Amino acid sequence: MASAQQVKPPSLPVNLRLLSFDPEGSNPDLHCHDVGNAQKQPGVKTPLKNYLNHELSALKLSGRDLVFSNSPQAPTAENSLGRVTLPEKGDRFLLLFFPAEKPGNYRIMAMDESLQAFPLGSFRVFNVSSSRIRLTLEKTDFECLPGKETMITNPPVGANHHSGMYAHAWINDNWRRIGSGLWPHPGVKRDLEIFFVNPETEQIELRGFRDISPPQK
Repeated sequence: MASAQQVKPPSLPVNLRLLSFDPEGSNPDLHCHDVGNAQKQPGVKTPLKNYLNHELSALKLSGRDLVFSNSPQAPTAENSLGRVTLPEKGDRFLLLFFPAEKPGNYRIMAMDESLQAFPLGSFRVFNVSSSRIRLTLEKTDFECLPGKETMITNPPVGANHHSGMYAHAWINDNWRRIGSGLWPHPGVKRDLEIFFVNPETEQIELRGFRDISPPQK
């Protein structure tokens, strides 16, 4: 009698950091489930935080499809809180959790957070609104298209090592100012900036996160 075929163990090592877009949306009990794992192992606790620091979750996966729930038990359609597919390349990812229409659920965006994809001293700007946005730092304009990211390396700064920031959105065939302020240069850190529509006011707003502990390589 032929021996039963051995189940191949997970062999794809990845490091994940989970960031809640909602400042009040941290979840210390969130668990990550490897969809492609034929062994159906319990989910791994991957705390969802509302800030970025040095802590990360190291996993070995069978594939790049992940599901999240509040339990180590295999999730069902009812208690699954969100799913995401990791990018084809890379082994270190930042997962950004947005609130979904169903309360307690998430829309998840995965991004490569290696230094090659997100260099030190840079602004990584995402526009998750439906409007074109013109971001001005000092006197330099950057175009931020809907659903796209804009990487700003070596951002222009003034004498105080800050960038005067102005943001305009293309609304009803006109550029309308939606924000202004001063952005300190990230230095040896890096900043994630996100333009989004506030569902309560229906206005485009900006929310930023400072990555104080980027990877070393």
